[in-house]
Amino acid sequence: MRESKLINTLSQLTNKQRNDLEEFLQSTYFNKSDDLLRFYQHVKKFAPSFRSKQLNKEKVFSALFPREAFNGQKIAYLMTSLLNQLEHFVTIQKLEEDTFQQGIYLLDVYMNWKLDKGYAKTIKRLEEELEETDKKDTEYYFQQLRLQKSQMHHSARTLKREYDEHLQQVADGLDIYYMADKLKLSCEILNRQKIIANQYELRFLDEILAYLEHNPFEDVPVITLYQQVLYTYLYQDDTSQFFKLKDMLPMAVDELSALDSRNIYQYAVNYCIRKTNRGQVEFVRELFELYKAMLTNDLLTDNGILSPWTYKNIVTTGIKLEEYEWTEQFIDDYRSILPDEYRDNMYTYNFAHIHFAKGNYDSAIELLRDVEFSDVYLNLSAKALLVKIYYEDDELDVLMSHLESFRMYVRRNKVIGEARKTVFNNFIRFTRRLLKFDKGDNKGLDQLQSETEETKQVAELDWLLKKIASLKK
Repeated sequence: MRESKLINTLSQLTNKQRNDLEEFLQSTYFNKSDDLLRFYQHVKKFAPSFRSKQLNKEKVFSALFPREAFNGQKIAYLMTSLLNQLEHFVTIQKLEEDTFQQGIYLLDVYMNWKLDKGYAKTIKRLEEELEETDKKDTEYYFQQLRLQKSQMHHSARTLKREYDEHLQQVADGLDIYYMADKLKLSCEILNRQKIIANQYELRFLDEILAYLEHNPFEDVPVITLYQQVLYTYLYQDDTSQFFKLKDMLPMAVDELSALDSRNIYQYAVNYCIRKTNRGQVEFVRELFELYKAMLTNDLLTDNGILSPWTYKNIVTTGIKLEEYEWTEQFIDDYRSILPDEYRDNMYTYNFAHIHFAKGNYDSAIELLRDVEFSDVYLNLSAKALLVKIYYEDDELDVLMSHLESFRMYVRRNKVIGEARKTVFNNFIRFTRRLLKFDKGDNKGLDQLQSETEETKQVAELDWLLKKIASLKK
């Protein structure tokens, strides 16, 4: 019972929602079963974790029906009924939060009842509510289209063989919403195709872009912004497209929702990351400035929480640019909004990283040596950082020992995926080979460099190539 869909769903409710659900079940309009109410009241005692051993079917049944023999079918029926009522309850709660959707339903009611005054009053309220928003994203145009369609259907009841302006409004509104959402979806498809091998079909995209070339929607920012993201991705070698997008980014913050603004900035970030991964180091600075802009506009947090991996990526970018003062301040300032389970480990790792970058090897080792990082992938990064520290500090005996323990960790850990194992095993292998070369052995170092570059799936590839280059005469 503790692993049932009912209990898993109940565990998501806040304390207030649990109390509201009890009131909901006490209403005979929604629930006419006293047994169902008593069942919920009993189960509620085990909130918020719902992990008590008392929460099993036999014990719950005995508590509710002490004079009856256990009836599995009866308790199963109560569980199903309570789940249905719970789903009904959260659906109503969601609708109560959405006054615009309530208004849409009310329009349908007034239209069906042919109460034109009520309809007119409601449509006016909804139009005013929609126009009050200063963020005209795809959701805005979708809701605008819904109002236009409602007005078209309402006027169709009275107009006969006359020009109806609402019909034209619906046609225009549909064009705007379709193009905006199609461009938005196309951006996400192109972005994902850069990450995974699967190919998606992009029907009508060429036709839409050709139409927009001759009929620009300059007064619809959501279209012009996603159109420019598409150009940036479709013509990725033409960096002028990126810089045009970069100039337009403030418009995203001003005109679109936080979600759309975040998405558009993230597309620009992803473009820069791909460029830097291909060796175009000038895009490291662009990436850094994008991160700073996203921090300024609060586009990197989700419900007040900053992803630990975003935190790590920002630190890494700042270190590459030797922006040490800003990066150290960032590490301190944003520590408090990391997820609890990552906060201390991520803070420790990133401060060790910046100490390493500044040549403070003893301080970096002190931070890393006695910490067992709870996240396996952060632990891999920490072990790789120790490899670099020992190498730079000329602690070769310690390095050899660490490389072997690192190799065994990668080999034995069941959580690490095969692709990630390959990346770190290659790093360990090439580092060991690097240690065998004397300075000036250009022939051997050229061979090592060639093999390292061709392998590609190597952690800390940039660092390895720099170390190889530094040994050449």
